[in-house]
Amino acid sequence: MGLLLPQIAVLFAGATALQLPRRNFLGATAATVAAPRIAAAAELATVAAPRIAAAAELEIPSAVAPSWTLLIPIVELDAAVARWTVDVGAKSTSSVASALDLLNKGGILSSKNFYLGVGTKYATSLVYDDFDKKLVEQDKNARVNSMVLAARALDAARKTLASEFPSSAARDLRAASDQLGDFLARAPRKDVEKARSALASLAAADANGDGRVDDAEFYKAGALSTEEQLAATWGVWGTTLFSKDLRPASPDTVLLTIKTPPPVPDYLKRAIARSEY
Repeated sequence: MGLLLPQIAVLFAGATALQLPRRNFLGATAATVAAPRIAAAAELATVAAPRIAAAAELEIPSAVAPSWTLLIPIVELDAAVARWTVDVGAKSTSSVASALDLLNKGGILSSKNFYLGVGTKYATSLVYDDFDKKLVEQDKNARVNSMVLAARALDAARKTLASEFPSSAARDLRAASDQLGDFLARAPRKDVEKARSALASLAAADANGDGRVDDAEFYKAGALSTEEQLAATWGVWGTTLFSKDLRPASPDTVLLTIKTPPPVPDYLKRAIARSEY
């Protein structure tokens, strides 16, 4: 579980890096949740939309972002939290309680800590070229804190669901959603959209709706792009797709059950080995 102890490292030289210009941050980029295989998309968007409205305006320093593929697990967790918020509002508290129990199963090796680690890895892998060290430190800390506070809010929701007033867990889930939304809003919008598109492609590839994508579905022409296929098998996202225990405990997720993964291009080998893809 190396993602739990991320180290600042030199990013691989590849086309996935993106230069972020110094700019004012207006937190309005992650308001819509594109959750895979969720029929009530409009309902989810209504729940998630207010979370960015109160985000503070700040200046993000110039940086080279890590691969967009590291955002896929965070986007998936964000969608799961939105689903749980809707379910709690509909009084389906028992299913959400079970989901949060599974998310915390395993202690330090829990799914929750894995996703926290992915977000922290992304934040500490940013390479800044801004000379304002204070601004850089503030930006990095804000990203890491979003992950920590999201985890705390999920813990609070789990505790509330076991209390006399389980329906109030929606408040805690919205707090978790706010933090995940803040994290995603600080990432390049194009990268977040690519992450959502990858999840949507995988969900669409599950043609028979059995919650699993096999070789035939995975390699069907037009199902997933080559980049998405590599991310789904060799990247950090692939770690979650092949392990049911590491997926957000939601009925909207899909498992990958292919037996023949695509070959790894040379330019990605180092990034994959360092959990940077």
